Amino acid sequence: MPPSFAESLARAADVLERVRRWELPEHSWQAVDDALAELEHAVAGGDAHRVLLTVSRIELSGVIRGASPMVGGRSAEERGIPGPVDKAVTRIGVVVEQAREGGERRRD
Repeated sequence: MPPSFAESLARAADVLERVRRWELPEHSWQAVDDALAELEHAVAGGDAHRVLLTVSRIELSGVIRGASPMVGGRSAEERGIPGPVDKAVTRIGVVVEQAREGGERRRD
């Protein structure tokens, strides 16, 4: 059975939280940024399959590029997350949450 849109949004929210804790070399963030743009379009289009594919792409961007989880409460700048990527994570996080809330309202 294919995953529901709600399940794909939960996975998207989870990966967005993890991205904020990654430490990557500066040049590796471009692949993450590209995938974040794709995620935003998939969420806006309501495409659960595409959301999950993009979430996997983001996860692989971190794994392949050697992301290490960050410990502590350092700011995005201290972790090396480029400003545009940090802003994209915030913006897409809002889109994901709005889509999740919209799904909850439709079920009620």
